[in-house]
Amino acid sequence: MCRVALAAAIAVGLAACGDNEPECGTVEVLIGEHNVWSPMFAIDERFMYYADYDIDGFGTALVIRASRDGGGLVALGQLDYGEMFGNGLAYDETNLFWTGSGQEQTYFALNETPRAGGPPYTLAYLPGCVPFGMTTSATEVFAGMASCDPLPSRVTAVDKATGMKRIAWEAGMFDGDVRALAYADDTLFIGTTIALFAIRPSGTNVITAGSPIRHLEIHGGYLYYSEEHYGVFRTPTTGGPREQLYEYAPTNDRQGAFSVDGDDLYVAEPPHMLRVRNGSAQIIVNDLGSVSEIAASDGYAWWSALVYPNAPGGFDTFSGAIARVARPCD
Repeated sequence: MCRVALAAAIAVGLAACGDNEPECGTVEVLIGEHNVWSPMFAIDERFMYYADYDIDGFGTALVIRASRDGGGLVALGQLDYGEMFGNGLAYDETNLFWTGSGQEQTYFALNETPRAGGPPYTLAYLPGCVPFGMTTSATEVFAGMASCDPLPSRVTAVDKATGMKRIAWEAGMFDGDVRALAYADDTLFIGTTIALFAIRPSGTNVITAGSPIRHLEIHGGYLYYSEEHYGVFRTPTTGGPREQLYEYAPTNDRQGAFSVDGDDLYVAEPPHMLRVRNGSAQIIVNDLGSVSEIAASDGYAWWSALVYPNAPGGFDTFSGAIARVARPCD
């Protein structure tokens, strides 16, 4: 296994774990012993994007683009000391979207940065409630937020071209707080601490209620979601019956992280990661650490952890990591 500590702020290469592709089932630590803010993590076809609260040991907080192998770091945004990142990242064909708090955390800025690299631009200012969930349509960015007195939880839609804002959804008394967002087929999907909603031009539908929704993904015309008390499900994005793909073990340690790559479903069942295929589950990672996000693609599953196993410290120290596992041998 390759484990490398980063030492510079912007453009640092990581030692590779060999010149060949990893063997199937191999686990690699790509970013290790860093204050990774693991709820901000995403991958695309070439890069991974994440946030680090102290990349250089002097409190430099950056949004970073790196290769999916962990090298070639490029800074895409920076926070001043004492400011906070939000939860979640989103991107479209050209830009990465992320949130960070302003002075004394009285507001959060919704920022966009070219994925190719360049200075960030503040697209809109949001209330000082903690952001949760982010997604995009062709014309808008959607940013969720938790409730904070006196404001209820809501989703704000921001026009990409003009920065104009509108409230796309606002929670009622029994709707819970936003935790995850996804968009497809003219529908905004909102997972909250209580239910899963579909906001369509024809109106609002409740897909399921009574259990927290932790993560949403769109693949091949289906919405995949994790329901904390039960497992991982999918349902057509245009509406229809739901199908349970995985049932959680009867434990209280539930985080809801999962990701889909073709026929492979990767599920966090702390302390393990499982690969589920054709209804059969196998353990592929024995100890994930305190995992926040899983992102699967092209035969790999990446994950971000606030505290990685055997790290030298606890939460909010140089204990976070980003790792990946290659698809197991069949």
